[in-house]
Amino acid sequence: MDWATERLAINRKVRRVLVAHFIDLGRLAFNVYPDRVMLRGSLTRIEGAPGELTPDLVRAMFAEVMQSSSSINRVTTQFDNWRQEGARNWVPLHSGKHQDKQKKAAALLSHSSSKASQESSTHTLHAEEIMGADTSIASFFKG
Repeated sequence: MDWATERLAINRKVRRVLVAHFIDLGRLAFNVYPDRVMLRGSLTRIEGAPGELTPDLVRAMFAEVMQSSSSINRVTTQFDNWRQEGARNWVPLHSGKHQDKQKKAAALLSHSSSKASQESSTHTLHAEEIMGADTSIASFFKG
């Protein structure tokens, strides 16, 4: 199998793992390289997902990602809300300010999404639309 085809297959498997664990793909980006998978952004679950994201669940999820291909020998991460301590320990980074931002953004997104769905059932609300409409939301997405 050529690299382009293998990369697409690995990409699909990684996405499947993330979706199975209810990871919010809107807050997370990933790239597949010949020897590793790179994950960046915020590792959070979608709103309404059952249970919370725990260090054990994060560890298990990354083990599943590693199994997506025999060529993948590591997962590289750059998260703004989790950090790795040692080889296998994951620690959530929770600050009051970060949680307040998440709650405010979720409330604004919910309100905007409800309004958009009333106007058109097929319209998808994108981050660019939200950022253009309200600068307080834009500052949330910038960090």
